[in-house]
Amino acid sequence: MSEEADERTLAASLRAVGDSYLRAHPSDATAARDRAEKMARRRAVRRGAGLALAASATLVVAVPWLLRDLGHRVERAPESAAPQVAGDPPAPRRAATVGVGASPTSLVVTNDGSVWVGHSGDNTVRRIDPAAEEVVETLHTDEADQRPSLIATNGSRIFMSDARDASVAAVEPGRADGTAAGGSVAAELVYDQGSLWSAENECRGDGAPARSCVRRLFLSGGALSSRQETIAVGCCAITAVAVGEDGVWVATTGVRPGVPGVVRLPTSGGGGATATVVLDEAPADLALGAEAVWAALPHGRAVARIDVRNPGAAPVLIAVRSRPVRLALGGGMLWAAGGDGRVVRIDPVTNEAGDPLEVGERLGDIAVSRGAAWVAAPDEDLVYRLQP
Repeated sequence: MSEEADERTLAASLRAVGDSYLRAHPSDATAARDRAEKMARRRAVRRGAGLALAASATLVVAVPWLLRDLGHRVERAPESAAPQVAGDPPAPRRAATVGVGASPTSLVVTNDGSVWVGHSGDNTVRRIDPAAEEVVETLHTDEADQRPSLIATNGSRIFMSDARDASVAAVEPGRADGTAAGGSVAAELVYDQGSLWSAENECRGDGAPARSCVRRLFLSGGALSSRQETIAVGCCAITAVAVGEDGVWVATTGVRPGVPGVVRLPTSGGGGATATVVLDEAPADLALGAEAVWAALPHGRAVARIDVRNPGAAPVLIAVRSRPVRLALGGGMLWAAGGDGRVVRIDPVTNEAGDPLEVGERLGDIAVSRGAAWVAAPDEDLVYRLQP
């Protein structure tokens, strides 16, 4: 392909990116224009510095007619922006883009398929209707003097870790009661086995010195109760948690000082680790399912598969052309969202990784609803829907 044709192709792709962003953020035209130009230049530079100026200029010319009030409606990506490529499994395709609040960082899916988005940038939790593909509800947690850090769900209610006072609370507008105190702000918050699990790196209580722990918060009738249990982890920071019937799997910077990896701890009571897996780096995230614990290794550009039946066996390392930071199981596949803006699917039966799809800028959390993956882009204030 000629350089001129290459420029036209890239410019068209960047026009689609700017169109999606500007339609999702119509309230401040000047800020939106500046942000769109910045996004175009960054993405063009990643594709090739020689094309950056031409592509960005094309987008600037297109900006004036893109500014119109479309609220939070979805802007579907053109087919040309999501080519089908060969792979095993095939790469997903970008199907829709939803404009949300500032800095979407945490995603969960409730039993009705709704995708809930926690925002660290504007103290809100928003609900996306997956059928309408738009934001249909916004809860302002600052009305209850709460600052969302992470969110989790039991399938019907949303809970959040408060970034300010290290508590966990139900997300309810105008209310700040029913909270459970913690020792420090949660590094991870998940729901499983009828409880919320808050991973903390400065755990306090019972006169014990500060150290990392997982705090189990019991629910009663779907609401937080006063009952808690603390599971000591050890000396080093927690980076991710996954919970199952066989125990609590904790990713840490030190299974022992200076040695990163994953440990399995009992879900209740005392006792030490029942399994220890040493890795080259502390996983950025864990996912539990398909008879394995899956660990995201961004520096190694890999996902490690740990056999839950035989955790003493060497992990299987699956190379991916991405830097995976968040994982989600759904639709028979493992989805990995990368800090480099790429999403990869892994077949949990064959351990084969498909070709990566470049979705947007730096990606955050990922969740699966009704067979589609939803991935947050905190730098773009967007959530993308991806189809298998």
